[in-house]
Amino acid sequence: MAMQAEPMSISALSVITGKDRRFVAKALAAVPHISEDDRNKKWATAPALQAIYLGDGGLDPMQERARKDKLAGDVTEMKLAHMRGELLDSYEVETTWGDMLAAARAKLIQLPSTAAPRLVGLPTRKIKAILEDLVHAALAELRDHDVSLFGVPTDRWETPSDDGAAAEADS
Repeated sequence: MAMQAEPMSISALSVITGKDRRFVAKALAAVPHISEDDRNKKWATAPALQAIYLGDGGLDPMQERARKDKLAGDVTEMKLAHMRGELLDSYEVETTWGDMLAAARAKLIQLPSTAAPRLVGLPTRKIKAILEDLVHAALAELRDHDVSLFGVPTDRWETPSDDGAAAEADS
């Protein structure tokens, strides 16, 4: 003879689950009761416990396991991408960019005081050439900034204009 659980009231289900009666009553609202008396409602134990533990806001163990497995896979993918040099640490990127921009800012701020003594009494064409040289020097420092701390080969940082200039020089 198979064992069968006795139907249980809200109070009994509250005691065995450790949940508040109001919570249990709310969870059982959609579960039909099996007692004939509407005054002393009783529910089949298995569906009642499912409604209490897996109802609104409850956790489904299968879904939670799938979610955990997906997150673990995502973490592994990110680690592999980082090892391949396809993913960079945001702190390192932020620090390096900050250093690069600070260096460029310093060069551009000192441009007037560096250029002024050299420009006195020169023709416009010569002034333009000197200013262009100083701006290009500041930009070259920005371009040549050491990004090796990223662990990415520097040839990945070449700009398309560098490639085009190299191609023109070769021809």
